Amino acid sequence: MLGRLFGLSTALATAGAPLGLAVGGFLVEGVGLRATIAGMAAASAAVALWMWLDPALRGMDAPARVGADRPREEGPVVAADSARGPREED
Repeated sequence: MLGRLFGLSTALATAGAPLGLAVGGFLVEGVGLRATIAGMAAASAAVALWMWLDPALRGMDAPARVGADRPREEGPVVAADSARGPREED
C-alpha cells in the first residue's frame, strides 16, 4: 500500500512540473523574478514548517515496538492444539 502511495505522489509531482513552469513564467512576467523567488521560498518554508509540526508525520520516526518491548496483552491462555477444537480419535 505504501508503494502505491509513493507512486501516486511521484506521478502527481511529475505531472505538475509543466504546470509549475507555466505558472512560474506568468509570475515572473507579472511581478518580477525576485518577488517570484521570494514567494516560492516562502511557500516552501511554510510547507516544511507544516510537515515538521504535524504530529502524524513526527510519529513516523518512532521505532516500532516489537517482541519484549510490547506490553503483554491480558487474556486467557490457550494451548495451540485446543484452538483447533476437539480431536476425533480412531
